[in-house]
Amino acid sequence: MKLFINPIASFRMLSSKYHLVAVCIIALSASIAGAEDGVPGHAFLKKNCVKSHNANTHKGDVHSGEYSQKRPQVERLQAIFNGKDLTGWDGDPKTWHVKDGAICCSGKAGNTWLIWRGGKLENFELRLQFRHLSGNSGIQVRSIEDKKWSVVGYQAEVAAQANMGLWHHSKAPERYRFALSNAGEKGHISKAGVKTLTRFAPAEKVRKAFRPGEWNEMVIVGRGPRLTQTVNGVVLSELVDLDGKHATSKGLLALQDHGKGTVVHYKNIHLKVLP
Repeated sequence: MKLFINPIASFRMLSSKYHLVAVCIIALSASIAGAEDGVPGHAFLKKNCVKSHNANTHKGDVHSGEYSQKRPQVERLQAIFNGKDLTGWDGDPKTWHVKDGAICCSGKAGNTWLIWRGGKLENFELRLQFRHLSGNSGIQVRSIEDKKWSVVGYQAEVAAQANMGLWHHSKAPERYRFALSNAGEKGHISKAGVKTLTRFAPAEKVRKAFRPGEWNEMVIVGRGPRLTQTVNGVVLSELVDLDGKHATSKGLLALQDHGKGTVVHYKNIHLKVLP
């Protein structure tokens, strides 16, 4: 005696979350029955169980369903600037504003910072585009707020081409902390504060990756004590900071306007949290 189960009727009786199980049971029964339509049960199983699994658990490359809700949001870049206004950011409105989808500074409020209030950076990848037109700016990471609209800590310089590639400690607490590494260098600060610089490329060569007056992409990666800045796909400089007195492993993200007519634009700002 052959066992027959009506697959359509069975499917309709179940809620969608049980469809995968139902498909597999139906396929098994088809195999037992001998698959009168000429399609072997194992072929039905392979085709439909896989199809049902994909439909219920994936949508492109983004996981959905109960499984995805338990996954930490650390595996993809997320926009932290909406391109319309300064929601989520905090700075002096005398200089910081949004124009044509970019955060802009005018250099009219002295040395000040625009601080991202969405959290603190620890292990991370930051990607953004910037256009330098005049003056001195920079991107602060893992920094500490010392007063209103002001931070202290690691800065990747955004300035004229001759100054690009600098990792320095803004408002350096000690002289040796000002320039931590420069273009074409790997800087290493020991626990005792001893700085060692190793050159991996000529400064002029890596700085050529920066296009003055045009949009450039900067990527900053922080993982453990290591910080790396890359512009348009070229590594400008690296830093490993083990300083027992001044190294920070977690802190704020901010953009600097150094005043004195500084005009720099930032857009397409994305952040990925790394494990």
